[in-house]
This record gives sequence, structure tokens and C-alpha cells, in this order.
Amino acid sequence: MWLNTLSRRHRHVVSLDIKPMVHVPVKSSLLQSVAYDSVKLVLQAKFTSGTIYNYFDVPPDIYKKLLAAESKGSYFIHEVRDCFEYEKEPVGRRSRAAY
Repeated sequence: MWLNTLSRRHRHVVSLDIKPMVHVPVKSSLLQSVAYDSVKLVLQAKFTSGTIYNYFDVPPDIYKKLLAAESKGSYFIHEVRDCFEYEKEPVGRRSRAAY
């Protein structure tokens, strides 16, 4: 479903079909869970500290390899952490993720 909204200067088209990413719990001393949006190519990582980061333009195979890795934390550090643009979820902001 799409919704058109009008403002004085801009016309906005907003999608109402926002589907939350589903977090998958992982066995790791670094990561608590991960989620992936295959349309937007966003990998969301929730750390054991509770902090959440979004990583952008992450190919699907990276997510699959992360889930299959013997050491999720080590794979994340070498293949994701400094390899993709990211942003930290603001504290108190609702994430699109479903836990």
C-alpha cells in the first residue's frame, strides 16, 4: 500500500508496507542476534551490550556466511565491521527489527 502526502513544497510517497526484520539469535560472545533485509541489503547486528548497528549494501552471501560461520564474532569482525557503511541505532529509537 502506498500513501501520497502533500506538503507546501514537497510531494512525498511513503510505503506503508514496512516489514520488520526478524532477528536470529546467534551463539557468540560478541553478537546477540542478527537480522537481514534482503530488499534493502541491510544487515542489523545487535551486540551483547544491547547496542544495535545497521550495515548497508551487505550482499546476501555475507549474511548467509555469517550465520554459517563457526565463530560468528570473528567472521563479523573480519568480513563486516569495517567493510560496509554503518550507523548506530539511536538509544530509545524503535528498530524495524522483530525480536
